[in-house]
Amino acid sequence: MALINSRVQLDAGDGTLSGTAYFYVAYGKANKYSSKTATTAYTLPTVTPPEDYVLDGWYTAATGGSKVMNADFSLTGTAVSGWSNASSVWVKTGTSDSATSTANLLYAHYTFNGTYIQNLPSSSCTTTARKVYDIRDMQSYWVKRLDDGNCWMLENLNLGETELTTDLTSSNTNLSDTVTAATFNGWSKTTGTSSLTTGEFRSVSGSDATSNTKYGVLYNYHAATVGTVTGSSVTLNSPYDICPAGWRLPTGGQYGEYDILTQKPAFDTVAELRAPIASGGFGLALSGYVGSGDPIYVGQIGTYWSSTRVNSTNMYYMSVNSSTISPAYSISRGYMQSVRCVLKKTSHLVTVNFDSGIDHVIFNGVNVMNGWGVILDDNAYYKIEATPKSGYTFNSFSATGGSFISASSASTYYLSGTGAYTINVTSGSATYTCTKQYRLQNADGTYPSTYTVDSVETLPAGSICDYVKSYTNYQTQSDNRMPIDATDVTLSLDLPRNTYTLTVYKYASISTAGNGGTYRWGQVVQLTATPNLAQGYRFYQWAHYQSENEGTFSSTTIANPTYTMPIGNASIVASGRKNYFQEALSSYCGYPMWDYRTNTMYTTANINGACFMTQNLEIPAGTTLAATYSNNTSDYTMPSSNSSMSTGLYVTGNSDCTTGACTTYYSYAVATAGSNPTMGLAEVDICPKYWRLITTYDFDRIA
Repeated sequence: MALINSRVQLDAGDGTLSGTAYFYVAYGKANKYSSKTATTAYTLPTVTPPEDYVLDGWYTAATGGSKVMNADFSLTGTAVSGWSNASSVWVKTGTSDSATSTANLLYAHYTFNGTYIQNLPSSSCTTTARKVYDIRDMQSYWVKRLDDGNCWMLENLNLGETELTTDLTSSNTNLSDTVTAATFNGWSKTTGTSSLTTGEFRSVSGSDATSNTKYGVLYNYHAATVGTVTGSSVTLNSPYDICPAGWRLPTGGQYGEYDILTQKPAFDTVAELRAPIASGGFGLALSGYVGSGDPIYVGQIGTYWSSTRVNSTNMYYMSVNSSTISPAYSISRGYMQSVRCVLKKTSHLVTVNFDSGIDHVIFNGVNVMNGWGVILDDNAYYKIEATPKSGYTFNSFSATGGSFISASSASTYYLSGTGAYTINVTSGSATYTCTKQYRLQNADGTYPSTYTVDSVETLPAGSICDYVKSYTNYQTQSDNRMPIDATDVTLSLDLPRNTYTLTVYKYASISTAGNGGTYRWGQVVQLTATPNLAQGYRFYQWAHYQSENEGTFSSTTIANPTYTMPIGNASIVASGRKNYFQEALSSYCGYPMWDYRTNTMYTTANINGACFMTQNLEIPAGTTLAATYSNNTSDYTMPSSNSSMSTGLYVTGNSDCTTGACTTYYSYAVATAGSNPTMGLAEVDICPKYWRLITTYDFDRIA
């Protein structure tokens, strides 16, 4: 609708005013009806249509109406429905030529010029990302053919973000039947209950900060398959789902499409999967998931449904967090997770033939027998593994119409092809493996639970498999099997450690010492030593004795340590030392002890909890008793023999006391080292250090 020589408002087709808010149209010459002329604009304006739309023209109504052409506003133009030509001015019926009137509107109508995802042919999905539209709700998605050969949606499915007005049918959804919009809209969109039998979905607002893609909608499996997979007794993979028509859920589990995609160098890291679409990434959003309740771990974990069954209640899915990709996890179908779709492909029959030396062939985990056919998608990647029979080797793969992409081992390849083709698998001559392995004996005589493989030889039938193994400081061993004629052979050798002699010596101060003998190097030997206590000796130490090889003592200062054998013969010796009174070793009371000052041995006894010398102290005249070893504060020299009661020392029998047959009597003055106290206890005396003269209390204890 337009006014000749009058102001007209424009609606750009979305309810907002566009372009110059007002424009004028006129007929004839600009100076005719000059009183009505405000401008000399003679044509309808143009506008920039939305992306993937083209301008159809200007209409007199937002929906429907009459299309308005420039010619309609000529003096002789045909009347436009709902308008009249009054005084050579076109006005909307019931309105006037008013500069402020909002009734006189023209509406821009657009025609969709983009591509519906449901109509996208496989050939139009290339390695360059492109935008397509879902005809069910007109939401747009980026799609791209990736390194695995599949055409993938690069954004999470968002169907259900708003109420549907279109039924889900086989023409717009990957379904065989119809699910009404009312049924879909009626499923729960709030709190999750982990249901296996009713649809639940939940829109997650916002976008992933790394991938710059929307979080989208989370669906339980009933909703993700639009009710076609439900209940707790599912026995098949999902044939139908919520993806657009011509698209489907990816396969899951080992060798599934998630697994194969994330093994490709371009998508084998979290950073590559989450990279923005504009940077060539997969645009993966960490949308979290729903169990029972609300979405959790949004921005931390992304979980994606597959079409592959695990058991009656679980399906495979892909899980991605900030650092880890797990393409083959299992989860209950009651959880709500994200959906990505892949474009369906043209499939053809591929026949597998192999000769009598091949036992079986496995395609993506499925055992295929000779002559069987398998249905494969064109240009998809498949893993093929060949297992030869016993006595045969794998030789080669060949294909007519297909091509082998890469090998992960001698008999495992990835392949891709187009159309019907044949795969041929051939074996080699009968051969067997001769595996040679060994174990080294531990120090305690045991062996490790596992062997170390020395070598693996491939030998023709009838060959000799023999094995001789030498290892430094171990005993050489050998074994052989001849001939090899029906099976692979493994020769396992246990190598004992070399043994060496341990010789144990002792000094006279030790009564007994052991354990000498023959031992493995590294073996732990328990040593024993008994000091000659009856002669006043205690244990002192262990040491090596004129030995070229030295092992390790757990301790050299205890009588019964352990000793670790060295590599080579070894000699060790146990020694003791005199047990001196001056060392205050009460634990030896009851055994003889030695007086360091005169190198004299005396017997002792424990009587009622106190230790007593049981022989008289014998110190020759003229002996200087050093304070360091005496119960005195200063050195004291024993006087010559005399009979003085105050200073005398009287000796009977053998006066030099060298035979132990002497008897020495001391005056009190001498016994107290010259202090001769007249009252109380003597504080010093001629006893060894840490010993003293007995008191009347001690006499009572003895009595």
